[in-house]
This record gives sequence, structure tokens and C-alpha cells, in this order.
Amino acid sequence: GRLSYDAENGYSLARGGKDRDTWAKTARATLRFSTASETELGTLKTFTELRYNWNGGGDGEEDAYGSSENSSL
Repeated sequence: GRLSYDAENGYSLARGGKDRDTWAKTARATLRFSTASETELGTLKTFTELRYNWNGGGDGEEDAYGSSENSSL
């Protein structure tokens, strides 16, 4: 897995040309799981990756998203 956090501060954070007297923050996390199991038809494999991205941009707007999965036989 992975975890990261970034923070910027200042009057003019150069994102979209907006002046902000505040902080801009971003957090990201990734967690991966994989399994394998023998079945009568062969090996059943699964892979799941959970991703979470959060953006607290300092302008009052926040967004978050993420996750994916895959299975095969």
C-alpha cells in the first residue's frame, strides 16, 4: 500500500489563478489485496485495489474518489 499527504500554504496558491490566504491539502491512500485459490476449474485469482484521493483545495471545495477490482479463473 501507499499513503501520502501534501500541504501548501500562502496567499497566492497557483491553482487556477485564485488568490487564497489559506492552505491547500491533498491526501492519497492505496491498499492492494490479491488472493489465489485452487478450484476444480483451475486457480481462481482476485485482485482488489482500493484508492482514496482527497483534495481540500483551500477554496472551500473538497473532492474524494476511488477503488477497483478484478477476478479471473
